[in-house]
Amino acid sequence: MQTAENIRNLPIDITFSRLGEWLVDRKRIPSDWRKRLAAIRSKISKEFSALPKDIDPYFQTLDSEGIGYLEAKMIYDILLKSTPESRDIFGRLSGAAGSWEAIVHSFEKDHLYLVEAAEIIIQNVNYEIPYQKKQVQKIQQQLAELERKEADIKRSAALSAAKYAEACQELGLQGKNVRLELLETANSLPSTFGRILEVIDGDSVSRGIEYYSNFVRDAHTEKDNSSPNEAADSNKTPLHKTEDNPPPEIYVSDISWDISVETPQVDVIDDVSLPNIQLENQAYAPDSLPLTQRNREERSQLLETEYRNKILDDLYEMKAFLNLRLVELRNEDTLSLQNQVQAVAPLVLQQYTPDAIQTMISDVSFAISLLTNRKTRDLIMILNSKRFLDRLVNTLEEKKHHEVKLKEGLKDVAAKRMELQNSLSSSWPKQEAALAKTRELKKLCESTLSSVFDGRPVNIVGEINALLSSGVSAQTLEMLA
Repeated sequence: MQTAENIRNLPIDITFSRLGEWLVDRKRIPSDWRKRLAAIRSKISKEFSALPKDIDPYFQTLDSEGIGYLEAKMIYDILLKSTPESRDIFGRLSGAAGSWEAIVHSFEKDHLYLVEAAEIIIQNVNYEIPYQKKQVQKIQQQLAELERKEADIKRSAALSAAKYAEACQELGLQGKNVRLELLETANSLPSTFGRILEVIDGDSVSRGIEYYSNFVRDAHTEKDNSSPNEAADSNKTPLHKTEDNPPPEIYVSDISWDISVETPQVDVIDDVSLPNIQLENQAYAPDSLPLTQRNREERSQLLETEYRNKILDDLYEMKAFLNLRLVELRNEDTLSLQNQVQAVAPLVLQQYTPDAIQTMISDVSFAISLLTNRKTRDLIMILNSKRFLDRLVNTLEEKKHHEVKLKEGLKDVAAKRMELQNSLSSSWPKQEAALAKTRELKKLCESTLSSVFDGRPVNIVGEINALLSSGVSAQTLEMLA
């Protein structure tokens, strides 16, 4: 059997959502508590308008609709400390302090502040605090999405900058003034053409021409019954042009590729002469004018597409021949047959080793690359077509503008982040204030009811305890920091 002492120590558990009903059912508050609370709130609204708000900064943070028992008591305590002499001859407070003292007493009469606290607790637990938490979570999600978006924009901006730098580097530009730099870079074409001429007039390519010429001459010469005149008539090598009268034999040292390297002029268009070397079993006739005697104002023939294509055809044909000869000389299956052929071949065809042929191939390939690389082709097109120049400038500027546009997007992301952080900074104090007030009202109800029931412990239970223990997440505090 439980003693009175044991009964006094038994806790009273009250579900927070039924606290108001519990108080009414046990007649701890009057049944007309709604009417009385309405009268008290009407009085609060009237007195708040006359409250001297310059007395304490706390008054500046208050709203008449948000003032309850705890706030009214705080106002009363502040007024009491600031105006201790405001009492009449009977010792009662007068003025604003007296009005707020009456409001506090109205709350305390019949424990009306308990039912008001129950209403606020239910409102905060069921609506206010969950809403504030959802707002904070929504802002946190938006901030995380902004972080991902910012990372994507930075990655895209870096990629655009790299593409722009790569495109400028291919054309030899710094990227500050694209149009001007392109026109200035086009002035380097004479040196490029000079390099091409130097390679194809070099010893290695010249020996390759001689090798091909001798090979074709040997392959097309009837050694059994040919006369010197007949041999001369059949001397239609790739280094000779076909004309009405057979030309005299031309030595390799006399070959000219008919390439001028003067500064190109866009508005000067000369007739394009055919190249001097045709590697298609045709004869060759040298250019009658040496390179040094050409007019410096003449437009370079390498600017003409047809001329360049003929030069490239010759170089590709020579390269194909040299590659084939190199494969034959290095093929072990036909090595013995090649040795027999070489033994009966003229001396000029026996002097080229595989290594020498490989050197010829390398030089011919280098000349082809000089003529066909993108920079050379673009610079030629710049001088030949203003429309191409405009299109190339627009392409480069679009790449640069894309990077600038992405970087401007980063500013918008930063502004949006600042806005969200400000919203988070304002939502968090509201959530904390609702939690703090709910915690304080819960403690007030438990202590007051405990005193009403002779010191028995009173616990307000339910979802309120889990909500109050969770508080603000560490992630929120980190974002605010």
